[in-house]
Amino acid sequence: MGNLILLDKKLIQQLIESMIMMSSQIKGDYWTQENYLVDLPEKWNISQGWIEEGVLRGFVIASKKNDAIHINRFI
Repeated sequence: MGNLILLDKKLIQQLIESMIMMSSQIKGDYWTQENYLVDLPEKWNISQGWIEEGVLRGFVIASKKNDAIHINRFI
């Protein structure tokens, strides 16, 4: 069974290679390390990942935009 984790900036820095590799499966993907690490409103409080057997299996990068939660990336 896996665990849902909060993806703060420090953790994203540790997982960045896995995140970029997972995202590369998206046709036309343009996200670089810079996109993952840019500061956005509430990003570090609401972005989450799924870890199973010590491996990142999926993630959502989100931020606050106006009065709503905006999903920037969902893998």
